[in-house]
Amino acid sequence: PATTDSLREAVAADLKVKDEWPIISEDFIQWVVEDKFPAGRPPWEKVLNGACLLVEDVVPYELMKLRLLNGGHQSVAYVGVLAGHRTVDEAMGDAAVRKFVTQYMDSVGESVPPVPGVDFTVYKENLRSRFSNQVVKDTLLRLAEDGRNRIQVASIPCLEKMKPSSGGPVAALVVSWVRYLVEDTDDKGSTFVRPPDAAREQLEPITTKLYAAAKGGSDTETVRLLEEFLKAAFPPCPEALLALVPTMAKLLVVMANKGTHAMLQEV
Repeated sequence: PATTDSLREAVAADLKVKDEWPIISEDFIQWVVEDKFPAGRPPWEKVLNGACLLVEDVVPYELMKLRLLNGGHQSVAYVGVLAGHRTVDEAMGDAAVRKFVTQYMDSVGESVPPVPGVDFTVYKENLRSRFSNQVVKDTLLRLAEDGRNRIQVASIPCLEKMKPSSGGPVAALVVSWVRYLVEDTDDKGSTFVRPPDAAREQLEPITTKLYAAAKGGSDTETVRLLEEFLKAAFPPCPEALLALVPTMAKLLVVMANKGTHAMLQEV
């Protein structure tokens, strides 16, 4: 969240308060703390109306948050901005984008271990509802910052625990990131300003050749360059990711020539 003039004006008008740095936050809050304190601890389970969970093992909760929330942010960021949207809620209002985010969460959800007391169906729907919050107005370009690291941490490790047939949404995410690295113009012809990214500069030679091959419809060259790109972008590149190269190649050719919505129809 960031402070804007319109938010300052709204706070002054609605609350009769002059606040130079107001921010908007969602009403969701949750702490998950591993209950291992040899010297004792405060009664944190009594605060936040029960939103502070003291658990025996925090790892399942961490993976759930990382792979569904953080990874979900990546799934909406690139397809959203390339489809012509600028905020997360606007992108989630696009039926094709929302369907893709649902597909992505369902597929990577296979890699999340059971979490005590959590119904994943409800959790994922709540995430999509939070993403659709029209008041927060989180920006897609913020979510796209440091994309390589975020994808490498939140998305790619999921593949090792997913069925091979479930990798399509992850492939589509990587394909969307490739186009985002190369182009700063969306499907509506509007330009957007990408935040500085050292990975984009490092990968520019290979991404430029890769996208040109896809634009030209060369499947063989697209496959070859995709393998080169993945090994450069995500070393050491896991076999589960390389196995998606044929799928990625088909999706990238569609993305480069027909746009984001056409690519999403192929997922």
